[in-house]
Amino acid sequence: MIRIHLSGGDLGNVRVSSRADMRNELLLGAALVAGRAPAGRLADWRRGALGGLGRAVLPLTTLCRTLRTIPDFYCGHAETDLAVSDVSAAHYADRMLRQRFATPYIRALADGSPAALTALNDAVAAFSAAAIVPWESGIASAVSAAGAEIGGRIARLGVTGALNALHPAISADHTTVFVGTVSDGDLDLDGRILLIQPTSLAVRPAVCVKHLGHLVVHVPAGRDLRRGRSSRALANLLGPQRAAALVTIAVNPAITTGELARELGLSPAAASRQAGVLRESELITTDRAGKTVHHTVTALGAAMIAVPGGIVRPPISPSTPS
Repeated sequence: MIRIHLSGGDLGNVRVSSRADMRNELLLGAALVAGRAPAGRLADWRRGALGGLGRAVLPLTTLCRTLRTIPDFYCGHAETDLAVSDVSAAHYADRMLRQRFATPYIRALADGSPAALTALNDAVAAFSAAAIVPWESGIASAVSAAGAEIGGRIARLGVTGALNALHPAISADHTTVFVGTVSDGDLDLDGRILLIQPTSLAVRPAVCVKHLGHLVVHVPAGRDLRRGRSSRALANLLGPQRAAALVTIAVNPAITTGELARELGLSPAAASRQAGVLRESELITTDRAGKTVHHTVTALGAAMIAVPGGIVRPPISPSTPS
């Protein structure tokens, strides 16, 4: 179990993503292929993925077969950058050796072999092409719907109530978030962002630390997370991207256009256009402070994501300037 310890005000740093993290979807998908076959929806994905995979992905699945944490292999900060960092990969391989998972390939990777690193990069690219890209739209839709559902719960139940409804393996009080994982440890949030990341190819919750120091809790999207009709209906009515924008504004009162763009992975101009349509539809209001624009959901917008009575949480101080 991972215990995330909260200090004063940390509950206000909880954020919900409605955008799929395809890099970690890839790693969790590789773990599904390497391990025991899952049941239900993910079994169908696994059968389809296996049909397009060959031996080229073995360096990746070998590392993910014993996955206890989500390894941060990647070099770049951009979520579309799949290049593997030689230092990070060697560090993870060395950890596997210390846990007595020793194969010639893992030893070579831990020793910094250029050939081993090239093989891992090739494996990541091959796995992405065969097992992620063909399902990318479905993964994105599942994550968007799950994010909308979680956002509605946060606005309706408060942060602690929503965390307790996320997954049977997750619970929370005002001082600690408990995440049932195969690893055991303690982490202090200490003013950082705690991002709830729905993940389509996750079968259980997982915790990782992003490059900016944010803590990320991955929760299964679709299988264990109960998705209500309202989230799917909202995406069908507004479109997935605009629905994600509305939910993001609802759970982050007074969010700026720059912050909205970062949350949605859009350019500031594109985020401004999405917010403009929501404003014209009277689903949000905007207030300008100098050159900065802040967005807040209206009672009508709150009702559309099944939030009775509107948003009652106090505004969250922006974590970064717009």
